[in-house]
Order: sequence, then structure tokens, then C-alpha cells
Amino acid sequence: MKRKRLPVIVGGTGLYLKALIDGLFPGGKSDPSLRRKLEKEAREKGLERLREKLMKVDPVYCQKIHSNDKVRIIRALEVYLSTKKPISAHFSDTQSAVEDFNIIKIGLKLGRQELNTRIEQRADKMFERGLIQEVENLLQKGTDENSPPFRALGYKHALQFLKKEISLEEAISLTKRDTRHYAKRQMTWFKKMKGIEWFSPEEHSSIVKYVKDSLV
Repeated sequence: MKRKRLPVIVGGTGLYLKALIDGLFPGGKSDPSLRRKLEKEAREKGLERLREKLMKVDPVYCQKIHSNDKVRIIRALEVYLSTKKPISAHFSDTQSAVEDFNIIKIGLKLGRQELNTRIEQRADKMFERGLIQEVENLLQKGTDENSPPFRALGYKHALQFLKKEISLEEAISLTKRDTRHYAKRQMTWFKKMKGIEWFSPEEHSSIVKYVKDSLV
């Protein structure tokens, strides 16, 4: 801002935007040994056991996340065990690095049919441009099948195809389905976020006017 340039953040992941605007909690550094211990317990005794533990120490956060969200359940327990403070309490202590900025939130909204068409085109292009080969390369480099890369849209089903669990057509179809579901969750998230002004992507002049008026 000192250079008198307007920073523009573009993307569809609401959690990242929230982290930028509201800040990330300052506590709870990573503890690899504790995390490995929790992951071992999840494998040997089941994720539900860890979820029950989280419910006892942090019911607020536990009820916000999916019962099968292994990553967040383990992370929440890791934070609690290493800081003796629930992760939900840490979130309340967050500090924003941009609290003095004039933040303008603009949302672009498509009709459902057009959105679904673009989602299908995106999934087709992912596979046409070598998603299967990319997953093969990750496996050849020793990337664990349960690691974060394989939780990304498309990667899970590309992996299933390589393991001969589903056909290529099924992998593409399931990727389209998952992306539609993800888009729906995104919209639900952003509808809860305050201060967003919604436009159609074609409303260029209205968007420019809104930005200019907001900067006055």
C-alpha cells in the first residue's frame, strides 16, 4: 500500500480468505512426534476414539468439523495436548494483519447450470492435461497414498483408477460430482461471510464502479 498499489486477492477457498482477514491463531506449534503418536492411535484404535477424546476437551470445535476429518481431529488434539488449551479458544485469540485496511469483498455468482457446465469442463481438462500421469509420478517418487496431495479434487479418483478400482470414466464422473459438492460448500461458506457484494461476472462496469466508490 505504501507504493500506492491496490492488492487484489483472488480465489475460491473461504478458509484462506478468512485466515488473511481475521488472522491465524498464534499458538499451537507443530509437534511431529505427538502427531505421529495420534496417527498411530487412529490406525490401531480407530478415528472415532480420537474424536471422542476431542469431544471431551473441545466440543465446540469438534461439532464444527466432519466426523471423518482425520487431519483436523488430529491437529486439534495435537494443539490441545501441546498447549493445554482447546483450539477453539486459540481461534478466539486471533489477530488480523490487515485490520487497518479498507477491505472490499466482491463475489462472482454464476447460474447453477452455467456453473455445472464449467465444473464439468474443468474436470475434463484436468484428465486431458495429464492428471493420471501426475498421480503416477507422485507414487513413483514415494508419496504416501494417504498424504494431502491425494485429498485434492480429482487425485483421489485418479488413484483409484490406477489401482484398478474404478474405470477412467468413473474417475472423471466422480471428480465432477465431488467438485459440484465442493462448489456448493463454498457458496454456503461465503453466504455466511459478511460484507460481500455479489455480481455476475459480466457486470464489469458495475464492479469497477463499486470498487471506485468503495475507495473514496
